[in-house]
Amino acid sequence: MPALLYNVPKKQKRNHLATIEKLLSDADRVVICSGWIKLDGVGLLKDSIAGAVARGVAVTVYSNRPRKDEKKTEVQQAAVDLLVELGVNVIATTKKFLHSKLWYFESKGKYHALIGSANMTEGGLRVNEELSAPIDGEVGDEKHSEIAEYLRHVDGLCGSRAVGPEESTAEAVTL
Repeated sequence: MPALLYNVPKKQKRNHLATIEKLLSDADRVVICSGWIKLDGVGLLKDSIAGAVARGVAVTVYSNRPRKDEKKTEVQQAAVDLLVELGVNVIATTKKFLHSKLWYFESKGKYHALIGSANMTEGGLRVNEELSAPIDGEVGDEKHSEIAEYLRHVDGLCGSRAVGPEESTAEAVTL
């Protein structure tokens, strides 16, 4: 993986979308923090997410709760509904606005994380000028512990366990 990941022209494979699709194809576990979730972004990842879930991968997405006014929303309800339909555990933050962008993938005792500016939108995945720093290592190392601590913090910001059609009592994510 490159030292920095950014979106280059659409025809090339070095963008967030191509990297995330590859990481989804190898993952045993996935946790995503994205303040913005749009149907166009979920649509781009739909097949990769469905493939991961079909392999038994637990996929969890933390985001903001959709607003009633779809024109002024960072999170589209239709996008959340599609994620839930795919088998993703979508968890809403309610105490603070989530602006973090973290894409975390775990596989065979190793982890890969992308921390940067890419949301789960078409713009974030392949169109906008976005930049992320990849972090790789062994599960349990110092950086992994820091990521796990941050995700526990995010989980603490959540007043509900899901933002899909029905509220759920899904368990908090632990690494």
